[in-house]
Amino acid sequence: MAEGAPQGVADILSRIPIFRHLTLEECRRILTTCKRASFPSDKTIYATGAPSKEMLILLHGAVSIQTSGGAELARLQAPDTVGEMEILSAQPRVARVVAEGEVSGLTMTRVDLEELFKVEPQMGIKLLRNIVDSLSKKLTAANRHLTESRS
Repeated sequence: MAEGAPQGVADILSRIPIFRHLTLEECRRILTTCKRASFPSDKTIYATGAPSKEMLILLHGAVSIQTSGGAELARLQAPDTVGEMEILSAQPRVARVVAEGEVSGLTMTRVDLEELFKVEPQMGIKLLRNIVDSLSKKLTAANRHLTESRS
């Protein structure tokens, strides 16, 4: 997003679970590596099995996380993130991510994230802790969603 990222976007980042406990300045630093992205309703943002090169910082709208067969595992609403597990593990996408209505946000690549970890190791440690915590909560919610839908 380049220099001079809007204060409001940095504030939103600080409320997203994987960016919790980062300073406003650290959030602004992250924004310098991001690119804007938008998707129309029903667009497959990430396909199951596709290479994982980026994550989406969801700033507006909602996405459905689905199995390759289309069964919904979870639904995420802005502000949140999608794809952080895959870009850290470098594994192919484990689920399909579909826009539910108009979706917009920012993308961050694995290369940019790894560079941040090298240049700002303390921020990297905070991010990794937050990502593990966020993924744990998302997996718990997805398991609950699946259990309820089978009842």
